[in-house]
Amino acid sequence: MSFTTFAFALFLAAFYLLYFLLPSKIRWVVLIPANLIFYCAAGVKELPFMLAAAVLSYIAGRFLQRVQDRYAAEREKHRGTEAAAARKQLKQAKERRSRFILIAVLIPVMGIWAFFKADRTGSFTAPFAISYYTFIAVSYCADVFRGRHRCETNFLKFFAFLTFFPQMVEGPISRYETVGKAITEPHGFSFDRFGEGVVRAMWGYIKKMVLADRLWKIIAYVYGLADPTGPQVLMIVLLLPLQQFADFSGCMDIALGFAHAMGIDLQENFRQPIFSRSIEEVWRRWHITLGAFCRDYIFYPVSLLKPLARASKKLSVKHPKAGRLLPVLVSLTAVWTFMGLWHGFAWKYLIWGWMNLFFIAGGNIFKEQYAHLRTVFRVRQDSPAYSLFAIARTYLLFGFMELVSDGSSAGSALHFLRRMFSASGWHAGDTAGEAPVLVGTALQAGLGIPDLWIIAVFTALCLAAEICKERGKPPLARFSGLPALPRCLLDTAMLFCILMLALTASEAGTGFAYARF
Repeated sequence: MSFTTFAFALFLAAFYLLYFLLPSKIRWVVLIPANLIFYCAAGVKELPFMLAAAVLSYIAGRFLQRVQDRYAAEREKHRGTEAAAARKQLKQAKERRSRFILIAVLIPVMGIWAFFKADRTGSFTAPFAISYYTFIAVSYCADVFRGRHRCETNFLKFFAFLTFFPQMVEGPISRYETVGKAITEPHGFSFDRFGEGVVRAMWGYIKKMVLADRLWKIIAYVYGLADPTGPQVLMIVLLLPLQQFADFSGCMDIALGFAHAMGIDLQENFRQPIFSRSIEEVWRRWHITLGAFCRDYIFYPVSLLKPLARASKKLSVKHPKAGRLLPVLVSLTAVWTFMGLWHGFAWKYLIWGWMNLFFIAGGNIFKEQYAHLRTVFRVRQDSPAYSLFAIARTYLLFGFMELVSDGSSAGSALHFLRRMFSASGWHAGDTAGEAPVLVGTALQAGLGIPDLWIIAVFTALCLAAEICKERGKPPLARFSGLPALPRCLLDTAMLFCILMLALTASEAGTGFAYARF
């Protein structure tokens, strides 16, 4: 079920009514049928895969906790200094058993995910939200394995957390220690919270259905051209980051807004990525929970591998810098290869991942040289001029990488780049006549002049909102300071607009870009 359908609006209204009518201690129970209805709307045939991930990760968590509890009990029996050898033996046995259980659950859970991701024939459609519930299940098991939190003993509570419907469309990838307990804790109804959540969700709908879908019509039209002009390719390079941001962060505003209205705070997934000054910083601000997942469960484990540590130590004898960078570069390679495969088992996604790797690794390798050049040319890193340059450079690089990943194939992306950087691409006949490239292409894509004004106005509003948030003054925070009557009227208007937007969703454009990831 998509957030942008009339069916979801009816589903949400019925859910909120039932949720807040129930006593606060048992409200979490209604999440189970709600999650199942929401998921089954995408296809009942896909349900067994989600159930398999839930059952396997729950059982693994229970076994992992049992091994740790037994180890803790046995360790208490050998507290004396003379029993150090016995304690060491117990710890090794605990680690072997825990590692075996963790691997035993990772193979089937990640195997199902990899099977659907690896299908290149189109015979199998990836189940709805498979990456999100798979990664949440993996992080839960890994954190129980590490002792970061105890396992959940109630399967229904665990299932309500794993399948929590607001996070099933495009994330965030929640952690049990921050969200698991919050979902099942009692939550009283708060008019302020409900209003804040609805307003944020409404802003998400505007970003998605008003801005992102219109931009995508222009981008999709250019992608459909056999020989686009150079200006058209440059145009979509500039539009892609904005379109992806409006689509993805719009979905996050909807998900976090509706969860906040329930009294549940999911983790923020975006933090003004438009102000990033490097590709590395982009991934600290964009899809934050996926970056944290890769950091905690890929980067750190790979960087701490004993063979890698030995190779790093040996290399450091003659080349200290290379020895220090070796674990970082190997770990980054693992992360960005995985990130490419997460988007899909295709060369264009691997190339996209390795492009990110190239810029991030290059920043680490040549960090000292960059600092020296800034000193030589007397460039202050905190100066407004340099900040604007770094932001613009990062935006363009991100746009070029999105051109590769969003195209039909790696060969298609290469063809587009050739058109952009060749003289023939810039001297080709103007497909839009005498009109500027954006206006002409938009008209051919089926948009009108009013649509272009809408794009311009809401792009300015998005930018203004991001600037306010970057300065620590989020616009939506001011909503809570309004008197009760204006807030009530605004809530009513927002709910009405949500219904209207849902009714026109089929005309607005596309679904969310990452819903089937």
